[in-house]
Amino acid sequence: MTTPAYPRNKVILYGWLDRERERDRKRREHSEDDPSGIGRVDTRTIRNAARGAITRYTLQVPAPDGEPFAIPITIHRGVPGSELLRTAQPDDFVVVEGYMKLDRAVDPRYAVHALDEGRVYREMTIYATDVRVRSSEETFTGSGAWVDGIVTEPPIFIRDPDAPERFLARTTIRTRIAYSPEPDLLPVVERISEVPVVVATDTPDADLLFRAGNHVQVSGPITRLLTRQFGRVIRDKMDALDDEWAQIEATHSNNPDEVRKRGRQHLRQRQRLLQAARPVVLVSTVVGVDGAEPLTMIEARTARRTHVREIGRQRRERAQRRNQRQPVQTDDVGDDGGAESDPDDHTPPPVEQVRHRKQVAEDGEGENGSHVSILTDAPESAEPSPSGDQINLPAE
Repeated sequence: MTTPAYPRNKVILYGWLDRERERDRKRREHSEDDPSGIGRVDTRTIRNAARGAITRYTLQVPAPDGEPFAIPITIHRGVPGSELLRTAQPDDFVVVEGYMKLDRAVDPRYAVHALDEGRVYREMTIYATDVRVRSSEETFTGSGAWVDGIVTEPPIFIRDPDAPERFLARTTIRTRIAYSPEPDLLPVVERISEVPVVVATDTPDADLLFRAGNHVQVSGPITRLLTRQFGRVIRDKMDALDDEWAQIEATHSNNPDEVRKRGRQHLRQRQRLLQAARPVVLVSTVVGVDGAEPLTMIEARTARRTHVREIGRQRRERAQRRNQRQPVQTDDVGDDGGAESDPDDHTPPPVEQVRHRKQVAEDGEGENGSHVSILTDAPESAEPSPSGDQINLPAE
């Protein structure tokens, strides 16, 4: 008997289809489509860069401790069982199988001005590959995930929000997704993906996740981990809130009741922005593969600091090259204004007209085909975690 291969990237979710948000329901509670105002399944269809339609549903999934949490599911047309969701009702129980991937996300709550899109970070997205109704033989109502891949970086150590005396290690695992619409006719296409994982430091063999480059096989449930948020974007937003509060306090200085009311609202708003719950794999079992070696927490902290310094150095170099590639506008045609040229830039200098390069929102191509990059919002002293959190273990 052959042993089945360990799943590279697989997740199974048991949950209930969530209802649409209250404000969406109230907006159409007297419409012809829904005169009863009962509500619909929380779903949203968006267009990707190729103008393809992507549908996202919200699923209520029980956490390991039994308390439910909401998690979005991305479903493409043609996925087996996707037709069930088009006729489903809120609170219908479904089973979703798929894979996990870190995608770019934006949180508009951290925007400080009209042209600011907000905080850019990476969040785990679950892409469904099969949707079905729970069979009568299935009694499991939780969620499970399996990942086989390489540890990408030394972890960030944080305190367990439910048990402060306990430490958690957070990192990512790089794995591959294999897909072929017709395996018998077309070759299998593999794509690289990263999965955020969190493991308690007292879990057996958890130290295998402390060393970058280790090949590991992990499994555990999906959960949402509440962590404190750090970074320049957070500080800018807090400064804007404090300036707004100073104006409110000065305006209502003669009305103590109004000041206390606005003060409580201000504190609640700050608290919501300083915390975020991101979906992760809560690792319960770790198995090393191909000679994976453990690393102690002290060694992992040192490796993390080295990793952060190297990332900061690379960012500074990219910023320096980007600044050197931007010519200085002068009145003399063809004059580069004495700007120092980039040795890596082989673009011929302008002769008839001087142009300013446009900045892009993420790594991409410049106007003349040169590669340009933009720095992230994280400070050089701390590398952001997969969710944007920046929490370091206090000195022991």
